[in-house]
Amino acid sequence: MSGMKKVLILGSVILAMCGVTSCGSAKQETGEETAAETAVSETETGEDSENGTEREEIGTEESTQSGQIISISMAEMEEKLNAGETFLVSFVTIECPYCQEFHSMLVDYVETHAVTMYQVILDYEETSEEENRARIAELFPEFNTVPGVFYVVNGEDGSYLDTYHLGVGETAFDDWVQENEIEAK
Repeated sequence: MSGMKKVLILGSVILAMCGVTSCGSAKQETGEETAAETAVSETETGEDSENGTEREEIGTEESTQSGQIISISMAEMEEKLNAGETFLVSFVTIECPYCQEFHSMLVDYVETHAVTMYQVILDYEETSEEENRARIAELFPEFNTVPGVFYVVNGEDGSYLDTYHLGVGETAFDDWVQENEIEAK
């Protein structure tokens, strides 16, 4: 099994096991299928679980390469910053429904787009939530909530995807990727 498929399956399993709780936003549960359940069913069937049709891809130019989602620690992310690397990073928590929705969208997106996302799962850090948030805000001043998504250019904060206002959908993410010319060709 390829490494990407392992990451996708592991991510889907983790999301499916997580309950849906609030993460600092006003959205409420509707009793509909959770993002984790959607991620698992779409990964397994390759179909849109709401209407049983194949998913339509968004974006003007699709890459023939696949991307990937790589889980890293905060320390590993800081090493990438200090090394002056250019990369995408998202800060998420397991129980945040918006993080689950973002991850589900991202799993589908990287299947057809050459985008690598480094994902820091804050629940796995040995520091407290307050310490994590303070450290992220120090490195990325625009950070205010999870999921926090940033494009780092040469070790510097290059662009912030404002998921709080734009949402966590594929259209907003793809527009941001295209605007910042992030996708590898």
